[in-house]
Amino acid sequence: MDPLTEVARWYRGQKRGSASTSDEAFSVSADTRLHRILRLDETKAFLKERLAEIRRTDGSEIGSLRAALYTELLDPIDPRLLPYLRVHSASCELHKAAYERVKFNLDMAQRLAAFETPSEPVAMTAVPVVDVRDLPVEYAMEKRPVVLKGGAALVMPADKMWTLASLQTHPTASLKRVPTKRYIADSVRWARLEEGPVLALGDFVESLPSSNLYLHDHSVPLHFPDLIQDVSIPSYFAADFLQRMPEGSLYRETWPSLFVGPRGSASQLHIDSFGSNFWMALLQGRKHWVLVDPDDMHLLRPQLNPGLHDVVFEAELRLPADSTDVFQFARRQECILEAGDILFVPSGTPHYVGNLTDTVALSANYIDESNWKEAVAALERQATTDPRARDVARHIVNCVNDSLAKQSPGASIPFAEFKRPAAAVCSVTPLPAVKRAKLDAEFLADWSDSDND
Repeated sequence: MDPLTEVARWYRGQKRGSASTSDEAFSVSADTRLHRILRLDETKAFLKERLAEIRRTDGSEIGSLRAALYTELLDPIDPRLLPYLRVHSASCELHKAAYERVKFNLDMAQRLAAFETPSEPVAMTAVPVVDVRDLPVEYAMEKRPVVLKGGAALVMPADKMWTLASLQTHPTASLKRVPTKRYIADSVRWARLEEGPVLALGDFVESLPSSNLYLHDHSVPLHFPDLIQDVSIPSYFAADFLQRMPEGSLYRETWPSLFVGPRGSASQLHIDSFGSNFWMALLQGRKHWVLVDPDDMHLLRPQLNPGLHDVVFEAELRLPADSTDVFQFARRQECILEAGDILFVPSGTPHYVGNLTDTVALSANYIDESNWKEAVAALERQATTDPRARDVARHIVNCVNDSLAKQSPGASIPFAEFKRPAAAVCSVTPLPAVKRAKLDAEFLADWSDSDND
C-alpha cells in the first residue's frame, strides 16, 4: 500500500471527515482534502510513527525505499530522499514519479534559497502587440508571448462571433449541461479551480451577474457540435501534431474549448499541461493576463504533489504585489486582452488570468515544431499516472521524424479541414486503449462515500 492510500484510510478511521472541508455547498476534491489532512499535526505524528516502525522492522533496501516515500510526505524537499529514489526509479512507475517529483521540488527550493533579493522589484513589461497580418514565426520558435490585434476574426466571422446573449439563446447549446469551476484558495488542483455545480449553459450565463462560478476549458467539439461549425483555426496554429494522431487519441479531440467567466473570476498561477502552446481568442469582454518568465519559476514557489502531475504554485498573484512577495522579482509581462484579439502563450509559461468583465473566449492547446521537445518530456512524466500519454509522445516523435506537419497556407482553416490534415497520420502502431491509472485510485475510492458514515 502506498503512503497516500494509508494516510487516507487511517484518517477515515479517525472519523475526522467533518474537518476536511471548508465549503458548505460543495466538498473540495479528494486531492485537496488529502493534502489538507497531510498538514495536520495528528497526521504528521502518524507518519512519524509509521516511519519509526519501518526503520525498526525492515532494514532492507525496500524498507529504505518505503521510508523515503513516507519521509516525502513529511518533507518533500529532504535531500536524503534522492539517493533512495534514484536507485529504484526504474523499478516501477510509482517510484519513477516519486524520484522526478522530489528532484523537481528540491531543485526549485534550492534555486529559491540561493536567490539574492535585488534592491528593487522587477518592472512588469507589456506583452508585444502585432497586427494579425504581421505575426512572425519567431514568436513561437523563440517562446515569446504576443497579442494578435484583430486575430479573433480568423477564428469566426463578426456576424457569427459568440456572445453571452447568443450562447444564452442558442436553441441547442443553451440547453447543454456544463461543469462549472470554483476557486478554492488552498486547492492543489490546476489553477486552484475545483468542481462546481453542473448547470445548463443558458442558466449559467443568466446567473453570471451574481455568480463566482467559471466555465473553464470546456471542449467545443465534444460537447457543442452545433457550435463548432462556426470555428476556423488560424493558420499560425494549425500545424498541430495532435491532429496527425489516430482519431480518439488522448487530447486529439479536446480543443478548441469554451471559457465563460463572470467579472472578478480568475485562474490563479498555473502552467498549461503536457508542454503545450496555446492561443486564446477573446470574443467578448476584457481579460487581464500576467505571464512569468519560465526561468524565474522558482520565485513562484512551485511544487509537485504526490498523486498529481501538474505543478501547483504556492504564490498567489495579487495586484499590486505585496512588498513581501518574492515573485515581484520575477520577470513578468502583462496585457489587457480586448475582445477581438488573440493571445499566444508559449509552452511552460506560468500565467494568471483575471476577468475584468463578463467574458466569452475560445482557446486551444497544440504541439508543433516550436514545442515538441517540451511536450514529449512532459508526456513521459505524465505517463506515470496516465499510460496513454506515452502513446502521444511516441506519435509526436514520429510526426517530427516524418516532417508531416507544416504551417498551412491562408489566414485560417475551417475546423473540419483542420481535423483532416493533408498529411497522413503519423506512422505508429497504436497500443490497446488503457484506462487512466491514477496512483491514488485506491484512496480515492475511500472518499466516494460521505465522510460522516
